[in-house]
Amino acid sequence: MVNPEKILGRLEHWKNRNQDVLNFYQSIVQNKVLNEGETISAQKLLEDKSFATWRLKEFVLSKTAQTYLYWSKQEEIFQALYVMETILYSEVGLIDGNSGSDRKEILKIIMNRLNHKKYNSLDEFDDVLTYIKQLTTNIDFPWLNVLFKEGEFSFTYFYISGNLHIYCPDMGRTGNFLRRQNLKFSLDALKKPDPLYQGLRYYSRYSMQGRIEMDSIWNEYRPLKEKPGSLHPHRKLLWKKFKKNQATYLYEFVAEDGGDYVVVDIGHKNYVYKKNNPKEFFYYRNIHQFKYFGPKSL
Repeated sequence: MVNPEKILGRLEHWKNRNQDVLNFYQSIVQNKVLNEGETISAQKLLEDKSFATWRLKEFVLSKTAQTYLYWSKQEEIFQALYVMETILYSEVGLIDGNSGSDRKEILKIIMNRLNHKKYNSLDEFDDVLTYIKQLTTNIDFPWLNVLFKEGEFSFTYFYISGNLHIYCPDMGRTGNFLRRQNLKFSLDALKKPDPLYQGLRYYSRYSMQGRIEMDSIWNEYRPLKEKPGSLHPHRKLLWKKFKKNQATYLYEFVAEDGGDYVVVDIGHKNYVYKKNNPKEFFYYRNIHQFKYFGPKSL
C-alpha cells in the first residue's frame, strides 16, 4: 500500500524545486541574480556561464583527441575492445543484469555501424575533429569514429559528466567487474558476429522518461520487435513452478524472428517462455529500458 506521507513529501519536494526555478527566472528579469551568495547582474551570470562552458569544452575535447591519438596507434583488436567496452559501460552499466541481453544487442549495433560511412567516419560537423586534427591528420579508424561520431552516444558530449570515462576509466570495484563482463561479451561478439541482425540505432527509454520517443523523429528507421533475453539457467525450476500454477500471465508478443512468446510473473519477477514450448524459459528484457531500430529499406 502506498504511504500517503511519502506521496505528500515528494509533492512538497516537487513544489519547492519548481518554486526555486521560478525564483531564479524572476531574478534574471529583475537583473539581480544570487550566485554562490553574491548578487550579480544577469549579464555577468551569462558571461561567467559562457566562459565556463568554453573552458569545459576545450578541456573535454582536448582529452578526447588525445585519447583518439593514443588508441589510433594500437592494434585494431584493441581499438575494437576499447570502443565496445567504453560504450557498454557508459550506455548500459548494470541495468541489464548478469545476462547482459541489452549489452549484447548494442554490440551488434556497434558492429553493424562499422560498415556504414554515416557512422564510421568523422566530418566537419563533429566538433572533436578540430581537436584531433591538431594532433594527427589520419582519421581512418572506423572503430574509433563509431565511438566519437557526434550525436550518436550521449555520454560523449562535452557537457555530459559521463564523458570522463572516455579518458579516465572507472577503476573501482564496479568498474572492474563490468569491464571483465563487457570484454567477455565483446570478444564473443567479435568471434560470432550476427550477419542477419538489422539494428543500427537505439535509445534508452529508461533515461528518457516523460520525454519524446525517437520513433517520430527517426523516419528512416523502424522499431525492432520485442525479443526475449538469453535462456535462463534455472529454467527447470521455473518450469516446475509453472506447472504448479505459480505463474501469473502478463502478455504475449511476436519477436523479430516470428516466434511467439509469453511473459509471466513468477515470484514477483518477469520471465519469458516460448508459447509452443513452456519448458524453455528466458530472461525478460524490460522494454522500458532500451528500444532498437533498423533501417526501413531492409
